[in-house]
Amino acid sequence: MSHKDATFSVDSIRQERWNILLAYLVAFIRLSQVDDELNNDAIINTFRVSKFLNEVQYLSTDKRGGNNSIIMLEALFLLIEKKYESLFQKSESLQKNKLRYFKNHESYRINCFMKLLVSLSKNIFAPDSIPKIFAHFENDLTLNKPNPNRVISDIEIIPLEQLASLLKKHLISQSLS
Repeated sequence: MSHKDATFSVDSIRQERWNILLAYLVAFIRLSQVDDELNNDAIINTFRVSKFLNEVQYLSTDKRGGNNSIIMLEALFLLIEKKYESLFQKSESLQKNKLRYFKNHESYRINCFMKLLVSLSKNIFAPDSIPKIFAHFENDLTLNKPNPNRVISDIEIIPLEQLASLLKKHLISQSLS
């Protein structure tokens, strides 16, 4: 591998990390129903999950945790976009990923959030169960604060208890409309 190839690799990983940050921003905006000015931004407005998933090919294959955010974001967008059938079909892979990669205590919060997503995928068509599902997981996330010494792949762009709270409000408002 030449020096030029290594530079390209670092630049592409940097670009993929930027794409993940952008996806979190878009998810936050869509979940929290913030200012119309942000919703009308060209980058935000044209964001597509399928394009995002194609643009993070290297990190999505990182089995040391680099793919955590990508997996969570994909599930979040399936919920936001009301693609519940697709989420249900992905629930098995979410479950396998959770069991395989989030066994240790350092990844407890990510494990908890993944459990929440799996549980939602199985109960999304029972809107009455949504508050009960969230109550259990929000309590766990609140009681188990992030580890300040965690690895970079476990850093929460949006604290998971806040992300869960935004998701709960979004899903409840969607079930009422």
